[in-house]
Amino acid sequence: MNRSFSLLSFCLQAVLTLSLALSFPTFASSQDHDGGSGGEEGDGGGSGLSNATTLALIRTLKRGMGKCGTLDRVYLFDCYRKVYQRAANQLNGRPAYAGALAALIEVEETLDQIVKSNADPLAAKERKAFEVFTPLKASAIPKATADFERALAKAETTLLRSPQHSQLHYARIAEVVHSNKVLLRS
Repeated sequence: MNRSFSLLSFCLQAVLTLSLALSFPTFASSQDHDGGSGGEEGDGGGSGLSNATTLALIRTLKRGMGKCGTLDRVYLFDCYRKVYQRAANQLNGRPAYAGALAALIEVEETLDQIVKSNADPLAAKERKAFEVFTPLKASAIPKATADFERALAKAETTLLRSPQHSQLHYARIAEVVHSNKVLLRS
């Protein structure tokens, strides 16, 4: 019995080693397609940018802004802050997206400052889908809106002025940032 167990253990190790060795080239080629050293049109051409990352970021921003649109206006800014924070977290650790990350962080920090300096301590916080949103004083909404619009415009400009190798991806992100500005005005 000990001998059959030893043989079984050896076979299992051999199968695992072989499967690991065979999966490595597949892993490497998926990295290339995802913007590693590959060069398909629109995938970043070896720059570290990828359609998958860009689309995931766009989806996060669009879904988040849609969710925020269901809240009363006084809660919007904290909701927007959380959306931009989530989006920035998606790009953290991705050097090819450093410019986009900086733009998103700047928007999030502007919103953080808006919420901290204009929070209404007398109003109840809003709870929605495991998140809690801090309300602003109603009187602060016009200035907060203007400050947020300026931050969005600056982020959009930064994204559109990105280096040549990142323009396609950054322009798609800028388009969503611009649509956020339009949503804010409606």
